[in-house]
Amino acid sequence: MPNSKLFSDLPTTNLGDKSYDATKLERFVLSLLNGEQQAPFWAMSPAEQVEFAYQLLTAIRFLDPQYPYEREGLITEAKKLLRKKLPFSNADLAWLVGFATSISDLEEAKALLPGVLTAIELLVGGDSLDAELRSQLLALRATIGRAEGKTLKSIQPVLARIDVLCSQSIASRLRPDDGWADELRQNISSMTEPARSAWEALLRHLSEVPPDASFSGWKVDVFAETNLLNGPYDPEETQRTFARLQLRREPAKAWFDITNEMITGIGRNEWSQQLKSWLSLVPKSRPGLLSRESLNREVLRGLLWCSIQIADAELARLIRTATEFLYASNSALGDAGVQVLFRISGKTAVTELSLLLKRLKYASHRMVVEHAIADIAEQLGTTADALMDETLPTLGFTDVGFRREQLGDFSAELVCDRNGSATLRWLKPDGKEQKSVPAKLKTNFADEVADLKSAVTTVKQTLAIVSDRFEASWLLRRQWEFSAWQQYYLNHPVAAMVTRRLIWNIHTDNESRVCAWSNGSLRTLRNEIVQPSDESQVSLWHPLQSPASDILPWRERLEAEQITQPFKQAHREVYVLTAAEEATQTYSNRFAAHILKQTQLRALAKHRGWTSSYLGQWDSGDRGSAERNYPAWQMGISFLITGTGGEHAPGAGGDLYVATDQVRFHAGNTQTRLPLAEVPPLLLSEAMRDVDLFVAVASVGNDPTWSDGGPDGRHYDYWHNYSFGELAETARTRKAVLERLIPRLRIAPRCSFSDRFLTVRGDLRTYRIHLGSGNILMDPHDQYLCIVPKQAVGDATEDVFLPFEGDNTLSVILSKAFLLADDAQITDPTILSQIRW
Repeated sequence: MPNSKLFSDLPTTNLGDKSYDATKLERFVLSLLNGEQQAPFWAMSPAEQVEFAYQLLTAIRFLDPQYPYEREGLITEAKKLLRKKLPFSNADLAWLVGFATSISDLEEAKALLPGVLTAIELLVGGDSLDAELRSQLLALRATIGRAEGKTLKSIQPVLARIDVLCSQSIASRLRPDDGWADELRQNISSMTEPARSAWEALLRHLSEVPPDASFSGWKVDVFAETNLLNGPYDPEETQRTFARLQLRREPAKAWFDITNEMITGIGRNEWSQQLKSWLSLVPKSRPGLLSRESLNREVLRGLLWCSIQIADAELARLIRTATEFLYASNSALGDAGVQVLFRISGKTAVTELSLLLKRLKYASHRMVVEHAIADIAEQLGTTADALMDETLPTLGFTDVGFRREQLGDFSAELVCDRNGSATLRWLKPDGKEQKSVPAKLKTNFADEVADLKSAVTTVKQTLAIVSDRFEASWLLRRQWEFSAWQQYYLNHPVAAMVTRRLIWNIHTDNESRVCAWSNGSLRTLRNEIVQPSDESQVSLWHPLQSPASDILPWRERLEAEQITQPFKQAHREVYVLTAAEEATQTYSNRFAAHILKQTQLRALAKHRGWTSSYLGQWDSGDRGSAERNYPAWQMGISFLITGTGGEHAPGAGGDLYVATDQVRFHAGNTQTRLPLAEVPPLLLSEAMRDVDLFVAVASVGNDPTWSDGGPDGRHYDYWHNYSFGELAETARTRKAVLERLIPRLRIAPRCSFSDRFLTVRGDLRTYRIHLGSGNILMDPHDQYLCIVPKQAVGDATEDVFLPFEGDNTLSVILSKAFLLADDAQITDPTILSQIRW
């Protein structure tokens, strides 16, 4: 930077009563642009933050024109600064408008004015502008509105924002969002007086929801509000405490009282209809306005909280779908949605919270919902698990998998097939099916049609909840009393579509019988009807609990009845202690020395309830583990991993790949190693199955594009050995399934099996598809054929019966087999060039 002064013409006083020394201001600019700012902005006191803003904007105003790059840097900093909610006073806002008026360059005005207007919007909130500030803004508008042509067109958004700010209507001050705010603004503007005034007053009140005086604010500060800092840091306990404190947040009672009076004045029915209409459009909104502080966010906070006054099942559903969107949009209002559902009386809230729980990605969000369900259960004198059993939604189904609604002359049927696939059918008055929604119904029964369409989605979500709950029951060691299980699952009109596809243990004092639903009743493998007493205990059957001679007959029965299980049960892999593990005693090496994609491993681990270290090139970042605790067994597991260096992920810079090591079990929450022989067989099998799944999904050996060994070819040997090596337990199960399926398919004459491969004879070449990785070798000379899964997907496998859901590699192998058996018809140039090479 030149040595000459940056502010040679700085006046003694500028724009107001602030004055600055040119030397001090120059020192401020240099420290800011060189990254030498003494204290980070967030650590400053409110007064210091305001002074920082004054200095920065004054520097922009009076910087000598011969320093354009410095000016650009200051403008960039100012744009970031003005997006924050600064503790400005009304006098400060007047100074800001004066600063904006002083900008003569319209390009600079377009860069800085949005930030100035945001600062005013954040401070004013739902209140009207005072007369002086309004007059200043209108003068500013007149100044910049003199532009012409393209410049005027480009400045129109700023002019529109000034118009909105100067408006006395809070509805008009909501920013356009393509969703609920647009609808609200249109609804209010179409009203006549005095209704519009009443709604405006209510919205202004809703925009300022104060938390109860016992709370410091809407955002929880765990360490300030607890004594957690006095003990050792426990991340899980901190997260649990945060969830508990967040759930307790609520508005002040006085705010609720005033809200009640205002809603009564408007009319509760009218208010309820409008509220439901607006909340239904929240998921269609632009998320940015709700993820940061804005008038839109605060008005929606008020709308959510006031819904407690008129909550019903429909409104609870709308709050749940809005909350899911808010969490996905990283908005603090996600927690507000849970807080509201938590306070809705009855079991309706638990139904919606359970559906919400299934959809949440982050543990911190899930924990708030889990605490809400647990607290409601405690209030009702039951357990969270039992309460979630009782509150599974029936969605209007009158029989298992069937719902019928009469809408005028038409009928709507929501039908689920025996494997849980939901279809919405529209029937004409003569009973014939119509493919699309009848036009009359769209007009005359819009709400009912929307409800039916929503039910299709909720059916899928409910079936997924039930499926997850059953699969988790092994590790939770859960059992049900037969009477409750029969009511809430076996005969439930929605849940039964999962329950009746699984195999169950019925326990009495004297015996345990394995049975499944068939021909209208529970039947054993030998077709004996099971009629338990109400007090009998029911648990999900696991293949470890029956002799090997019974497992194949169960598979054959499911295949004979064409039942696709919601997850692997009859075909489930079983992992028993090996001789090598008996020798090592406290650790297993059966999944060591694999190269995994770290991002995939972490995502899959989270989905399965594990936590996983993030490895990278930083202190202690070269080794870690994936871990999970099993409270019902008072044990835990660790899967050790190490970083591989080499390529780094973008952003945080962690390792792209990690290498696997030992699997260990430990007692409770300690790291005291347990001999593997002391781990219960079912826990050992299920935990090892998770680890096998991590390797099977995240291994680079599954990536068909990795034939060169990845970065610098360092992992070629591993890739080749995994891609075409010995079959793991999952792959052996897959082979057994394919050996039964292939003979029934049209491509059967072209297929055969060897120890590790499905061999497919095409017209051009013969191909061997590895049953573990799905990768392909061609004869002669074992030439590698790269086909990414999407290239092999087609309609050929749609009608193939699969005995269970969830094995994507099985579907990929089948689709590749169909493709290659008819290789003369392949048109993809990438595949053809390899085959004909």
